Amino acid sequence: MLTTPIFALALQIDLYDLMKRLSILILLTLLFSACGNKFIYFQMKKDSQNSYDNIQVVNPPDIRSHVVEEGDVLQIRLFSDDEKMINLFNQNVLDEKNSISGYQVKNNGNIFLPFIGDLAVKGKTLDQAEQLIKDSLSVYVSAPNLALDLTAFQVIVLGAVRAPGPVLVRTDKASIIDVIAFAGDLSDYGNPRNIKVVRDVDGKKMNRFLDLSDVDVFKDPYFYIGSNDIIYVETLKRRFVQENLTVLSLVSTMLNVVALIALRF
Repeated sequence: MLTTPIFALALQIDLYDLMKRLSILILLTLLFSACGNKFIYFQMKKDSQNSYDNIQVVNPPDIRSHVVEEGDVLQIRLFSDDEKMINLFNQNVLDEKNSISGYQVKNNGNIFLPFIGDLAVKGKTLDQAEQLIKDSLSVYVSAPNLALDLTAFQVIVLGAVRAPGPVLVRTDKASIIDVIAFAGDLSDYGNPRNIKVVRDVDGKKMNRFLDLSDVDVFKDPYFYIGSNDIIYVETLKRRFVQENLTVLSLVSTMLNVVALIALRF
């Protein structure tokens, strides 16, 4: 008749051992996820084509072939003997706080210019848009002499960065590194090895992943960011564990308590 009590005791001991193992596993998970790994940028790997003593960078896009998109800020420099006319075109301040001047392309693809009014420039290169402005202005000014430049463009940065949202890049070209910096850098949970760039190419959305841990990122054709690109920084997997430390610790404690109760009774 001692078989049943012995069997029950063995079952209790097995249950206690199982609970103990689960508790240890949870605690080890918490420990390793909290520590994480220190990330090193631009490493030279076995299959890297770049080397530290000769880092090759992809050529930036030709700015004159830039296709105007909504959100772009265009600066017009008019050269004329008429001081009033020059002031009308050259002193359009878009953002006084950030010292940005120019004409921002609206969502409908137009810019609004003195005398001319709305002018559709979206989809044109800078050279084409410049010629369009000259032709439109020639009705009011004889043989207008002007230059059109890109002074800023807009991108969207999402995911694990410190300041996600639309970013106005205040230059005519910027790399993925520049844009991440403009967004306040990666957050503590940002994954630098898996940054997605979404770009509109001939009406199609194209995706590409960039790895900032690889020195070859400098050679990637998507290293330079374009107008209205979407940059998404994935979150490291360890974030879930780190954000739920309290819950996991509580579960571990409860498992220990249940195991002790089972062993006692």
